[in-house]
Amino acid sequence: MRYQVLVDFGLAYTSSLTEDKAVDLYVLERAFASTHPNSEPLFGRVLEGYKGKMGREWTVIGRRLEEGKLVACPHGQVQI
Repeated sequence: MRYQVLVDFGLAYTSSLTEDKAVDLYVLERAFASTHPNSEPLFGRVLEGYKGKMGREWTVIGRRLEEGKLVACPHGQVQI
């Protein structure tokens, strides 16, 4: 049996904020897209796993991720 494992290098920062979780998912999606151009199905599986682990909290996180699909700020920061 094979498992896919993601390693989160959160740099010792943990947040329970919905916005932070949505930003993390957006950054991960962009990283997949920039390194693996046809990675949409793979990232879809990542989201399904994340959704399964987050339970009801996923509704808010998923909404924040999709709302505005995160607009990049002029200063290189991400804004939800």
